[in-house]
This record gives sequence, C-alpha cells and structure tokens, in this order.
Amino acid sequence: MLAIPVPILRRSIFRTLIFACTMFVGFASGARGDDAARDVLQRDFSAIVKPFLRTYCLDCHSSEDPEAKLDLSLYSSLDDVAESHQLWETVLDRLEAREMPPEDATPFPNETQNMAIIDWIRTFRNHEAQRNAGDPGVVLARRLSNAEFNNSIRDLTLVDIKPTKTFPVDPANEAGFDNTGESLTMSPALLKKYLGATRLVAEHLVLTPTDLTFAPHPAITDTDRDKYCVKRIVQFYEDQPTDLAQYFFVCLQYRESHLPNAKNRAGAKSTLGDLATRNGISPKYSALVWELLNEKNAVGPIAKLQAMFRAFPPKSEEQRARQGCESMRDYVLNLRPKLTRKFENLKIDEVHKGSQSFVLWKNRQYANHRRVFDRSVLFAEGGEVPEDIPPEIVAPKDDEAAVRHLRSTERFCSVFPDAFYISERGRDYLGVAKEKQEKGRLLSAGFHSMMGYFRDDAPLCELILNDKQRQDLDRLWRELDYVASAPARQYVGFLWFERTDSRYMRDSVFDFARPEDKNAASEAMITKLSKVYLEKAIRNGGSGEAIQAIEDYFKNINSQIRWVESERLKSEPVHLD
Repeated sequence: MLAIPVPILRRSIFRTLIFACTMFVGFASGARGDDAARDVLQRDFSAIVKPFLRTYCLDCHSSEDPEAKLDLSLYSSLDDVAESHQLWETVLDRLEAREMPPEDATPFPNETQNMAIIDWIRTFRNHEAQRNAGDPGVVLARRLSNAEFNNSIRDLTLVDIKPTKTFPVDPANEAGFDNTGESLTMSPALLKKYLGATRLVAEHLVLTPTDLTFAPHPAITDTDRDKYCVKRIVQFYEDQPTDLAQYFFVCLQYRESHLPNAKNRAGAKSTLGDLATRNGISPKYSALVWELLNEKNAVGPIAKLQAMFRAFPPKSEEQRARQGCESMRDYVLNLRPKLTRKFENLKIDEVHKGSQSFVLWKNRQYANHRRVFDRSVLFAEGGEVPEDIPPEIVAPKDDEAAVRHLRSTERFCSVFPDAFYISERGRDYLGVAKEKQEKGRLLSAGFHSMMGYFRDDAPLCELILNDKQRQDLDRLWRELDYVASAPARQYVGFLWFERTDSRYMRDSVFDFARPEDKNAASEAMITKLSKVYLEKAIRNGGSGEAIQAIEDYFKNINSQIRWVESERLKSEPVHLD
C-alpha cells in the first residue's frame, strides 16, 4: 500500500473540507434564489394565468369532454404545469400564433392580456429549464441489447460466443430504436435466458498456468479441453514456413540480386535475411539453405541439388523460377524418406508391443534421429543399386571418396530433416507402413485404446523458429498437460491397458494398482508399481534398452503428473487475481 506523509494527508483533507463547504454554500445560496423566483411565478400564476384560463379558455377546455381533449381546469399550481411542460409548450405555440382563443370567441382577450400570459409561460419554461439543467429527467434502467451483449462478451473473451442466440428478438420503441430503456425491459423468462447465457460463457472458460482464456467451443469435458489445446499446437505448426520451395526461391532471388547490372532488379542490394523476412520465411534457415547450395566440392545429393539450382537461367521469369524451386523441393521430399532410420519394436516376454513404455521409446528414437540417416543405404550390397535408390546416394568404392560422400550426405540430411514436425501419428508398433496407418490422430503418441500425446518437433525448433516462437510452442505443450490433465489420464489408460489388453499386470502382485483408484497416480503408488513391474520384466528376460525404456517411462510420467499438480497450486492466486 502507498504510504502518504501525514502533513500532506492533513492538507489534502483540509482542502477537501473547504471544497465541500464551498459547494454547500453555493447550493444553499442557489436554493434561496430559486425559491424567490418560484414565489414570483406562483403569485403571477394566481393573478394572471388562472383568471385568463377561467375567462377565455375553460368554456371549451374543461368538463368531461374538452375540446381537443385538452382540460386546462386540471392546472391549479406550478407543479401541475411543470409536470406537463410539453403540453404547455403547445399552449404557448397556439397563443403566439393567435390561434387561441379563436377569433369568434366571446369574450376575447386584448393584446396586453395575451402577451401577459405568453410572457409568463416563457418565463416559467426558462426557469424550469435552468432549474433542471443537466438533469435528463427520468432515465429508465435498461439491459444491454442482444447485439450489445454479444459484442461485449466477444470483446471480453476474444471469442464470438454469441450467448444471445436463443434470446427473443429485441423489441423496438415507437421511434424504431431497439436500444432504449422503455423497450429493453427484463422479464422473468428473459432473466432465465441470461442465467443460461452466463453458464454458456463460463463453459468456454479455460484455466492456464498464467491466465484465464476462452475456447471457441465449450471446454467442459476432458475431450473438449484436448481439442482446444491440440488444435492450437497443430495450428502453430501449420503456420510455420516449412515449404522448401520458398527457401529455394529466396536463395534464387538473392543470387539474382548479385548478378552484374542487377541494381534495377527486384531484391537488388537486399540481404538474404531481408528477402527471407519479406517472403515470410525464416532468415536463419534461409542462410543454412544458401550455404548448402553454395558449398564447394559437394558430392551426392547436395551436388545434385546444386546442379538443379545452377540450371536456372539468369533473370528467370518468376512463374518458371517458382516451378523450378518446387521441383527442387520435390527432389528432397522424394529422396529423404529413403534415408530415414528404421527402428524395430522392443521385446520382453509378456510385455505387449503396444505398451506405453515401448511405444514412447520408439517415438523418441524417431524424434531424435530426424536429422540423421540410415548409413546402410549408401553402400549397395553386391554392387547392385535397388531401383528406388537414386545413384547419387550410393557411395563410391574408393575409401577417401566414400568418406567424403558420407559427410556430404550427413550434411544434406541435417539441413533437410525427414520431418520438421509430426502432427499425426498412427500405431507404428503394428509394423504397418506409415502411409497406410490410420489418420486423424493429431499429436497422438500412437497408443492403442489409450489417450496420450507425444511431442516431435525438434527440427522445427532447431532450424526455423526464433527464441520467441520456441517459447510460445513450449508454452502450448505445457498448457496441453495442464489444461487437459494429459499425463494423469495417460497413466490411468496405461493401468487399464496393462490389466486388460496386455495381461501383463494380471498377477496378484499388481492388485494394488487399479485405474479406478483415485490414488493410483500418486507418487508413492507409481514408485511402488515401477518396482514390481521392473522386477517381473527382468525375470522375463528383459535387459538393456527394453529395461531402460520401462524405467524412463515411470520416471517421466511421474515427473509430468507432479508438474501439473505443482503448477495448479501455484496458479490458483493468478486465477483469483
């Protein structure tokens, strides 16, 4: 709290009191002046107005059926007149126009009498206007219109939820406006609609470690929250510039800008980074591709790619240049899968090949080798090159040339990974070719009948993203665990699978670890299960990588679950603030 020095505080209080007293005096003196003027108006009303009305008006404008439905006998005081100021404005207009009393009226007022009542009405209206200056009169409390409420919720949540889509249409007033207090009333039935709308908005609420946000769809169930988090990550991936043709085209632009007499050409004198930024691609990766396309003494796939790049004639027409860059991209994309490492399933007797520990191990192998290649492909067995292997891949017989070829291929595969990221993964452990695996399992770890996600985007982070983008992507993956309780749900799925599909945990020693037990994912229970699970795996002949995969699984899943628990405790004050 800000501490205010006592002398300053005292002076502030004194000035406030002086101001309040001054305002009170002003109001009091103003009130006395208003009372005097009102007394004069009341006196003149009795002396001038009432006699005038009685003599010249009430014959027609009184009784049960007055002319023009105007009964002037009702006005016996200033307050009566003030409550009908609009009607008395009409009376003034008629008197000023000499339309009333009518010419054939008897008796008929003279001009002096006429002007006296006209002056009184004018004076009274001016007095009332000054007395009520700044007061708009009765302002009816009103709710927001449907459009205003929808727009307010959109601006607050950044999501166009449209909570009033089931509301009745807003009525309009006599002037046709649908945003006035007299038309925007609140009925009991509409109040129930508003309560329902509030629940609808709350259903879109998502709590993250650092903020409150809103999903574009209800986020009530676990699958709702999965959908929200997964879509954001996939959208992030898809927004990244990973099309190799764009990088080849920028490199071509850069080369063109450095040709003789290129000062008038597009991109002249621009740096490679400038051209990359202008084309919406990564400057960092553009520099890497440029270096590879201009390496000296290149062999193998790099030499082939450089030959395609040099084949562009100077001052190439843009459309043809882009088509050529797409051909270079297609060459890389067709060649790269032929160099990808292959990994076999781990095996331990009775452990299902689709067990989470084994599937995650295999996923990590692929993820850690996106920028390396299968060396066996370079050396054709028996001297014969398979039909689907381009000759530039195969290493020459000479040892020194073979080493050079090997290094060049390593460089090619490092710059062009077999994937920048994986957004879809099927059940790879089944041994089905990737193109034949089931589709639509976004960010899935590739388990069978179990929820689980696996992050595989190291080449994207290393080659293309800047520091800020990497931080954003890390945050999105953390929020998937936090928002959707992904680690705990994945572990519960592991317990179900191992007791049903796998049969591995059907022994009585595993009876304590049951998925329906709310305490099953506690640190103590996970530690206990990992011990007996590993003991059985070793008894069944497990060793090496297979045992390490099981140890890593229990260690990692426990760490992930504990992180979510810790973050939720830490974030409670943030959400309350």
